[in-house]
Amino acid sequence: MMNIIVDKDRQYPLHIACNEGDLDKVINILTSDTINSSNNNGELPLEIYIKKVLNNIGGLEGNKTPKYWDNPFVQIILYLTKQGAHYNQELLHLCLFNDKPIFTLNDFFDFTTSSDNKYPIHNSIELIQLCNLNSTKYDAYKKEYLTLLTMYKQYGVDILDKCRNIEQAKDILIYPKYNNKTCIDLAMEIEYKEFIAHKYVQTEFEHKWLGTANDHSFIERLLSTLCPIFVLDKSWYSNPCIKYYLHTFFSFIFLSLLYVQTYTLTNIIPTKIEILIAVWVIGLITTEIHQINTVSLMNYFTDIWNYCDIFITINFSIIIIMRMGLYLLYQSVETPYTLILTEHMLVVNIILSFIRTLNICQVHSVLGPILLMIGKMIKDMVLFFSILMVFFFGFSLGITKIYHRVDNDDLSTISKTSLTLFLALFGEFDIDTFRVGDYTEIENFGIFIFGLYLMIAVIILMNLFIAILSNTYAIVQEDADIEWKYSRARLIDTYSLYTTMPPPLNFIECIILLVWSKPTSIIMPYFVDEPETMEEYQQNTQNIVQVYKDEPLEILTSTNISDLHYQINKLSKDIQYLTQIISTSPIQSPCRNISKNIKSPYNDKIPSINYPFVSVND
Repeated sequence: MMNIIVDKDRQYPLHIACNEGDLDKVINILTSDTINSSNNNGELPLEIYIKKVLNNIGGLEGNKTPKYWDNPFVQIILYLTKQGAHYNQELLHLCLFNDKPIFTLNDFFDFTTSSDNKYPIHNSIELIQLCNLNSTKYDAYKKEYLTLLTMYKQYGVDILDKCRNIEQAKDILIYPKYNNKTCIDLAMEIEYKEFIAHKYVQTEFEHKWLGTANDHSFIERLLSTLCPIFVLDKSWYSNPCIKYYLHTFFSFIFLSLLYVQTYTLTNIIPTKIEILIAVWVIGLITTEIHQINTVSLMNYFTDIWNYCDIFITINFSIIIIMRMGLYLLYQSVETPYTLILTEHMLVVNIILSFIRTLNICQVHSVLGPILLMIGKMIKDMVLFFSILMVFFFGFSLGITKIYHRVDNDDLSTISKTSLTLFLALFGEFDIDTFRVGDYTEIENFGIFIFGLYLMIAVIILMNLFIAILSNTYAIVQEDADIEWKYSRARLIDTYSLYTTMPPPLNFIECIILLVWSKPTSIIMPYFVDEPETMEEYQQNTQNIVQVYKDEPLEILTSTNISDLHYQINKLSKDIQYLTQIISTSPIQSPCRNISKNIKSPYNDKIPSINYPFVSVND
């Protein structure tokens, strides 16, 4: 690699060449180390030149903009892009929607996905993220950004479809590592679900999931996992599927301990089961610390289940601290309220711990989509009940105010009224509750308000809620396969980063890993033969992209000429027949249904179409 000279102000020669607009100089000094390096002002080489062009430096005057590929001002932008230069939100917007835009949407899409790019797939995935961010940042151009986003998403999937087999697809999915990231890494980061759900990507995840256990049946893997004496391969327990079996088995043991604790009376002195649960909690905390240490904090919080894990571990930690305080401060025969509070907190953790086990269903092709539907419906339920609560508490306060002058136990306080109205949502109410004897005016007005509440809450809102859930089910059902495959891929990533031993046996292992290990790559595909040279990879990728670009031409040349002539002649006869029918039919009105006058043999196969403004001359 050539030596790179940097001046005292941290101006790389590449930045200077871009500022001068010298294409030949840029080509001669460009290296992979400097193409995405920032100068002392934090500017990228591509950013320097795009701003130079847009500021009318270098001969661009008045309303002139560089519109042609052979324009010298466009050549540097094209060259840097094809060599792997990064775009950011600002640069993308300047190129497409500035007062003097450099490219149209189609032109920008064409050259960023051309076959002579070094990283066409990587670039398209990164631009998907930028288009998504800019669609929310620039409302005036939201439609255009979403259109470009859709084009890039379809491009990535189409490129994979053009691959003849998994070996050819690996040249796209795994090589090269652009900024130490593969295409799969980038797609997982931006949640490019269509790309992850593709059969070739799923094959890579399947290889990663099974690892060295690929040649064993499910029963063999399960028995070997639970009976270590039969395992000869030292790397057996590093396979994600084996970690999954092991962690799931110990999770059920932990749920069994919580089940036993349910029938145990909580005292100041902890029982053996409670001590074992406390030790288990230390293992759970260690697991979460190891996950955060292995992946970035931002990636950690992209998984919704991690929020549940954090809440459970914090709640358990508080319970343990409170129990230790009670053990030191109170006698064993006492039952303070704090002890009862710890029981209530434990109840919440028991519920969440059982719900947490639903995560293991994501690997199942039937249970996984159902779990996704439940998650989507819960989100809709939260939004709906936030609206329902406005009506609920408003009517609760109003009815309590109506009956505050009379002696009515069910409606005397806001809490009792709220309970009464909540049960009324499910049909559990007694109209006599709203009768107060001698206070006829209060009784009549109270019954009227309660009836109005039933009409709004039960008839309108509850039926609206059912309609919302039905709509969500239909939407999720359409994309259930893609959503499930993406969530399954995330689960495989998660278990590939787990420690070999599950809680509470992972304490010692995690301490060693925290001291000695470094964060590992998220995607570590198995059974991969790397290309001999980078040129081999680039040639393979260019061939696949070229097939994608030439697809319309290939379809035309591969069509049988005789079949094409037959279709043209058949279409000509149909047009002549249609013209004859129109010319011989009586004129009734400028607005008439021509399909009624047509007696074509294909009429029963073609839906009726109205042509409202057709004359005979047409």
